[in-house]
Amino acid sequence: MRVPAETQREHDVMLIVGGNFTEDALGPLYHAVLTRLRNAPSAYLDTFERLFVARPVDARQLSKLYLAAFLQRLASAAPDRVRALAGRFLGQIDTAVHAMEQTVEEIGALEALPQETAFAVENLEIRRREFRLLSATTRPTNP
Repeated sequence: MRVPAETQREHDVMLIVGGNFTEDALGPLYHAVLTRLRNAPSAYLDTFERLFVARPVDARQLSKLYLAAFLQRLASAAPDRVRALAGRFLGQIDTAVHAMEQTVEEIGALEALPQETAFAVENLEIRRREFRLLSATTRPTNP
């Protein structure tokens, strides 16, 4: 099986982490993406690493993307790699959460923050829990 081009892999990764990766939303495209993932897990993990792990990601972007959902889909195909990427990414999330917590302390309370910032802080905590689980043990999830 041919490995999809980098641009195709980037598109697929962004589709998965964007939050609407469901069969209902995407129809046949959903299954096409899953087939490509199953056929080239290492290449897709390379793309994910380049896009999100190898360089810092903006905290607001972290709070909006479903990055763990992508890794969960490949956990059974590459458990050690997924665990390692999740652990590295957890460091980025911890840094972002720490910076947001400092902002909250300086302002006083979460309720005093703009709604978008409060939403980002709450979502980062959720992402942190997801990546802690992924970095500790990878639970196989069918793509």
